[in-house]
Amino acid sequence: MICCNHTNKIYTHPTDLDSLKNKDRYAKIFIDTIEFNYSIASTALYKCCKFIYLIRNPKQSLVEITRVGYSHEAAISYYLFRLRRMYEMACQTPNGIFLTYEDVLKDGGRKLVGDFIGVKSVPPINPDEEESEAWVPDKGYAKYLAMFRSLRLDKI
Repeated sequence: MICCNHTNKIYTHPTDLDSLKNKDRYAKIFIDTIEFNYSIASTALYKCCKFIYLIRNPKQSLVEITRVGYSHEAAISYYLFRLRRMYEMACQTPNGIFLTYEDVLKDGGRKLVGDFIGVKSVPPINPDEEESEAWVPDKGYAKYLAMFRSLRLDKI
């Protein structure tokens, strides 16, 4: 059984993971969606967790960042900072996998995730992409995609 969460918790110590186990004591795999860099506040977690690095479509991410009050320019700056931080973390956790949102929509991406977490299949994901203005940081996004793809992480 898999227990998936979106807790918005800040993990400062490996024992903080115990709260996930308390949510469903029958689960064998616990997943929490981490959206903000500060949520992983301890590098000790790098040794006791497995990481799936998923880079979403920048248009959708930027729309969500502006919804919480960032200007367009500040949203792009913050988005690129988040990508840089994810990359730095991925360099320290080579046992992870890397995918783009578009990869997860494909059978190969779902198979990679299933193999990584040890399940036979991952159900299809319904895209919820939202159209937005064309203010994507193309150069920064492309730079970090290339950097992630150069890591020795599993990828499709």
